[in-house]
Amino acid sequence: MATDHGKGVTPTYCKEKSQIEVGILTVSDRCFKALSEDGGGNKADKFKGYHLMKVVTEKLNANVVATSIVPDSISAIKSVLLQWSDDKHVDVIFTTGGTGFSPRDVTPEATKEVIEKEAPGMTVAMLKGSLDVTPFAMLSRPVCGIRGKTLIINLPGSLNGSQECFHIISPAIPHAVDLLRDSFSEVDSVHKQSSTCKSPIYIHSRHQSLGEPPTPQTLDVGPNSSERRDKSPVLPRQVLDSPGYQHEPLRRTSSEQSDRSSLGSQYYHQPYHPHHADGGNYQNRPEEHLLQIPAPPTHLLPSPSSTQQHHYHPQHTDSHLSTNGQHNKTQHLTPEVTLRSSVEVSKVARRHRHSSHPMVPVDMALSTVLSQAPTLPTETIRYKDALGRVLACDVYASDPLPPFPASIKDGYAVLSNDGSGERYVVGESNAGGKPTNHVLTGQAIRISTGAPVPAGADSVVQVEDTELVEEADDGKIEVKIKVLTNPKPGTDIRPIGFDIQRGEKVLAKSTTLGPSELGLLAAVGVTEVQVYRLPLVAVISTGNELVDPGDTLRPNQIRDSNRTTLISQLNDYGFPTMDVGIVADCASTIMKAFKEALMEADVVISSGGVSMGEKDLLKKVLETDIGAQIHFGRVFMKPGKPTTFATLDHTSGIKKMIFSLPGNPVSAIVTCNLFVVPALRKMAGHPNPRQTSIKVRLSTDIRLDPRPEFHRVALSWSPDQAHPLATSTGSQISSRLLSMLTANALLILPPKTEAQSILKRNDVVDAIMIGRM
Repeated sequence: MATDHGKGVTPTYCKEKSQIEVGILTVSDRCFKALSEDGGGNKADKFKGYHLMKVVTEKLNANVVATSIVPDSISAIKSVLLQWSDDKHVDVIFTTGGTGFSPRDVTPEATKEVIEKEAPGMTVAMLKGSLDVTPFAMLSRPVCGIRGKTLIINLPGSLNGSQECFHIISPAIPHAVDLLRDSFSEVDSVHKQSSTCKSPIYIHSRHQSLGEPPTPQTLDVGPNSSERRDKSPVLPRQVLDSPGYQHEPLRRTSSEQSDRSSLGSQYYHQPYHPHHADGGNYQNRPEEHLLQIPAPPTHLLPSPSSTQQHHYHPQHTDSHLSTNGQHNKTQHLTPEVTLRSSVEVSKVARRHRHSSHPMVPVDMALSTVLSQAPTLPTETIRYKDALGRVLACDVYASDPLPPFPASIKDGYAVLSNDGSGERYVVGESNAGGKPTNHVLTGQAIRISTGAPVPAGADSVVQVEDTELVEEADDGKIEVKIKVLTNPKPGTDIRPIGFDIQRGEKVLAKSTTLGPSELGLLAAVGVTEVQVYRLPLVAVISTGNELVDPGDTLRPNQIRDSNRTTLISQLNDYGFPTMDVGIVADCASTIMKAFKEALMEADVVISSGGVSMGEKDLLKKVLETDIGAQIHFGRVFMKPGKPTTFATLDHTSGIKKMIFSLPGNPVSAIVTCNLFVVPALRKMAGHPNPRQTSIKVRLSTDIRLDPRPEFHRVALSWSPDQAHPLATSTGSQISSRLLSMLTANALLILPPKTEAQSILKRNDVVDAIMIGRM
């Protein structure tokens, strides 16, 4: 929350004028209740605008400066809208939720009370686009309008509905912001472009690159759209760019064919998608309506010699938040394009016998990772949710602390010139209250710690340095006391601003927010802070032999432990994760899993498939199918030699990080700590992202390996020793997950040489901390 720091003082938050500043307000009784009951928890689970926030950031190159969750209450919604538009001067506010017919759906009513001008064109555009998907869009009641220089837009509450409506209006948002900002050069530029365009006009500005805009040939609903049947739809870019794209009509049963024979083969099912019902809470789905999907342009079809077959299948699913907060799966009958990997896997005998990737030292590998890791954009969150996060701007105090002269001790406020001797007690001053009297010569006022010092007094005498002289009302009233010491001016008084001055910088940019820092924010009244966004990490396990932990083992199968270990490790460090599941050792399957993960996550971690076996396909898929750049594919270390690191300049405009770790459980968790965690820390804004390293003392002799080894140990401290004692966790074979039990550090052991093949007991070596003490 931006704070008034007085004249000449830098505001709490940095502002990048070239970016659109966005606020996302989630309106939901359920989300607000869930957030309140557990004190925040995983905000991504309760904040329905979380995924919208990512889309807005990437598509508009926007800076999400404010997020909040409020109940379905007109006063609560209005309060946030007014604060963000009038105080924060946010460019665009998206509300999500509360636009349906439920008695509690009041977002449009609250918005109407706030806006000064309506923006009906945006409302019509959203409704028109949504009605092309489902007739139930007529049950949505969005309002769009302007307050001051802030554009306010109501979006539906469901994930799909909000994103669909956002994509409909997003091309016009940057130009709308330019108009509201009076950015004449940008406005003139767009007007000149639009004057040369044929209708329909789609506005694109410096803020975004959304790919191909919709055209009049996009999907249309209903049998009365015959005038568009011969025109080609604009298909998603990832479909058009995919190798070997083909299209076939959907195969139906004979009864379906007879029912719809008059419609022609270009019509396909599109099920009811209740995204305008704010959460998808309808119990009964209406009958499917028909959606026109004409064949793609002929130049997109493969050559006649191609043998690939691609079909439309009703296998795509989408998640909707149900009334109980769980994710339900809703079937969608949408075109499925089968993507086939370009990796040659059939000629096993001709596979490489030696890796094409040079072996790189650990330090070089880590330096490469950190040089490639981008620092993510910022977001504004509640201070109570900011534990462990990194500040993106300096924070200044808007008020002094204390804001009044305060007593340090329990005692009596007196005049120091009176010296020692007797005083009449003429009142009291308690913390949170107002002194009952002024202090005059020969008088004292009883005062408690933290209470305001009354006018006239310039010293506080602690109660231990006084004696009771006279009382009244059976001890209920102090009449007179005797001061036993000679008071001095200012004794035991904290003057105004003694702890913090008005306008003083209390927290610097790049500070990691711990309990003390959050307490300081509370003390200076900063309840919202701008922090760096946390990277979302997708975790994949690869291998034909793997099954989920709850499955019964069949011959030649093992349970997948890597996902559980890696996800738990990352969550322990505070990073949000996405469990992609187990992926078979099939190039096309691996390609599809990675492409889907890269659409959502900032970082993708996989385990397995990076060695030299015939089924180790990951590196080839990353280079050939994904288009990633592999920076290293082998590291001179034990365990973890096949560790692979790649980056991808994604179509979203965001650089994505890919870590393909070895499949052995210990190798995976060791390399995650060495390479992945520092990268995530840098992305989250940590100025010193490397893991903490300390000196430790060996408890026993250790034989060295030809490669540098990261030996798992448990540390313990003895009062008479300068360094902690490092005790090995036993056999260090990379498949033995038991070697990670109790381990909280990794010894950094040098490679074996002719001069040194063993380290002796009590030798001091470096160790990297990987766990709590």
